Amino acid sequence: MNKRRRRDVDQLQVLGEAGSTATVYAVVFQGTNAAIKVMWIDKDSHNDEKSIRHEANIHKQVDEHPNVVSLFAICVEEDRGILVMERCDRTLGSWIKAATRCPSRREIVYMMRDLLLALEFCHRRRIVHRDVKPYNILMDADGHLKLADFGLASQFVSDAEAAQGRNVTAAYATIWWRAPELFLHDEQARVRLTYSYPVDMWAAGCVFAEICTRRPLFRADTNTDLFLLVLGALGAPSKTHWPDGYLAAYILYCRLLVFGRIPHQFRFLAHIVGDEGLDLVRSLVAWAPHERITATQALAHPFLSTKDHD
Repeated sequence: MNKRRRRDVDQLQVLGEAGSTATVYAVVFQGTNAAIKVMWIDKDSHNDEKSIRHEANIHKQVDEHPNVVSLFAICVEEDRGILVMERCDRTLGSWIKAATRCPSRREIVYMMRDLLLALEFCHRRRIVHRDVKPYNILMDADGHLKLADFGLASQFVSDAEAAQGRNVTAAYATIWWRAPELFLHDEQARVRLTYSYPVDMWAAGCVFAEICTRRPLFRADTNTDLFLLVLGALGAPSKTHWPDGYLAAYILYCRLLVFGRIPHQFRFLAHIVGDEGLDLVRSLVAWAPHERITATQALAHPFLSTKDHD
C-alpha cells in the first residue's frame, strides 16, 4: 500500500464513509464541486479492480436519471480505485438523524417518489441495487433524493432471469433493511431461495417507515433478531403463499415460529401517514417477494399522489 498516497487524500474534506474500505471526499473536478469515492485495494479489503469496474459499469448505466447520483469518471490504480461523482453534502440518513420533528406528508411523498423513481429506472435496466438504505441515498441542496453506492448492485442478463430470480448465496444488504429471502438464507442450502427486484422494494418500505418515524423499522444485530422483529410485525410467513420461505423459516427458527402475540402490522404508523400510507408500507414490507408491489405500482399508489401537494 502506498502510505504517501493515502496521506494525500486524508488531507481532503471527508464527506463520509462508504463501508469499511472506502471513503468519500469533497473535491473540485473540472471546475465543478464533486465527490470522489476512494476504494483502497489491499489484502484487508474486498476491493479489487474487477469489483470496482463492475460498480462503475452498473452505476454508469443509470446515472443519467435525476434521482441517481451522476458518475463523472473512474480511475483504477495499483492500490486504489477512484469514482468521481456528483457531490451531495448529506445523506437521507444524516437528514433523518438531524430531524427534530416528523416530516409532513408532502415531504414524505416527494422523498418516496424520488427513491421509487430511481428504483424504477434501475429495475427497467434489469439492475437490482441490493443495498438500499438511508445512508446510500443522498440529498442535494434542493432536498431531492439521489440513489448512490452501487457496490453490491447486480444486473440480470434478461427479463426472464429477473422473473425467475437468482439463488441467494450470501446475506446481501445491510441488516436493518435486509429482505426475508436474504436473511432466511441457509448456508447449508437446505432450501434454495431466490432474489430479484423485491429485495429493493422491501428496503424501500423500511426506508419509508424510517422517514416517517425517524427510527429504523427493524433495528436488529443478527438475522435471528431480524426474524423475530419481522415476526412481530407480520406474523409467520404463509406456508401457502410462500412455501419456500416458510420452509426456510421452519428449518432455521422452528421454535420461534410459535408466536403468541398478535402482529402489529405497522399500525403505529397510522397516525402519521393515515390508512393510505399504512396500506403502502404493508404492500412493500411483505414476507413473500411476489406479494410486494413493484416500484411502478408504488408510484401509482394513492398515498404518493402529488395532486394535493403541488
